[in-house]
Amino acid sequence: MRNISFNMLLAPYRLDFFNYLYENFNCKIYFEQKGFEGQLFSTEKLEKQCLYTPQYLKTKKIGHRNFATDIFSIIEQHNPKTIFVPEFSITTIQVILYKIWKRKKFNIVSICDDSYDMIQGNGFSKMHHYARKILMPFINEIILVDKRAVQWYQNKYKKGIWMPIILNENRILPYLKNLDEKANDLKKLYANKKILLFVGRLIDVKNLPMLLQAYKNLQDKYHLVIVGDGEKKEELQHLSQELNIDVQFVGKQEGDNLYRWYKIADIFILPSYREAFGAVVNEALLAGCLCIVSKNAGSSCLIEEGVNGYTFNPYSIEDLIQCIEKCRQIPVISPKTSKMQVSFVERMNNLIDKLTTSKQ
Repeated sequence: MRNISFNMLLAPYRLDFFNYLYENFNCKIYFEQKGFEGQLFSTEKLEKQCLYTPQYLKTKKIGHRNFATDIFSIIEQHNPKTIFVPEFSITTIQVILYKIWKRKKFNIVSICDDSYDMIQGNGFSKMHHYARKILMPFINEIILVDKRAVQWYQNKYKKGIWMPIILNENRILPYLKNLDEKANDLKKLYANKKILLFVGRLIDVKNLPMLLQAYKNLQDKYHLVIVGDGEKKEELQHLSQELNIDVQFVGKQEGDNLYRWYKIADIFILPSYREAFGAVVNEALLAGCLCIVSKNAGSSCLIEEGVNGYTFNPYSIEDLIQCIEKCRQIPVISPKTSKMQVSFVERMNNLIDKLTTSKQ
């Protein structure tokens, strides 16, 4: 009996997750769309890294939403024990209706990116709120990226398994080791300067003006590097000039060019005031960076205070400055090694064990 996973699209931060489900949970992987306008990654390159052949649903656009027309026939074909669905989407509704109509016994498992901050009302649409309320009774289990969100769902629905958005360390760490030479060449350009790093889209919710303000008021000498592109780039460049601070905007980076920045950075900062998770934190930790992460980001659950970084209030410049300064108290290990305190393989095995032993 084969399991099925219906998903929105193949994204870099879910590559290892779907590969693991395919290899270890006998899962057939389907996506609703192959990409979207303006995406910052190549779907074709990702497909080459898949251990399976990605399948794409047949969809029909109704209004502003895509409606998959072949879900019922796919379920009939595979007769699965478990079906993974994306959050509380139209696809999830279709799977629930099919289960009720056909009186099937398969498990429905939602893959949901809700952070605790979002659950508390920051960033949710009313439609998402009501869809969750209506559909959760029909969902057997829910996979969540934020530990605090898991606790909330457990208290309210007696459901919730923690599986953060993280990469397989068995794949990434050897890859990072092979980048030593490229990273050293880049590091030479900065002599003995300590580097603060941000990676992400240059948009409002990333809270970058506050990062620039905090950077101006640091006592220690750092060099701030911002990796990424977006609608706020020119505005941020003008602000850095007004503040008379030395900030390097290096634009969009991918692959080796991105990871060598992680390799040479001393501290990675994610200042977002709204962030479902923030997969970049995992990337930075794997590369050996200390991380300072907004408490509103789901990836703050990857931080052990004073061990691999700190979390801070994204509305307090003083809090961010204090966290950067406190990083001096964490011993520096050379050469840099992974600061991840959570293992992808262990979490995935835990997830599969729980799904295998759960009752329908």
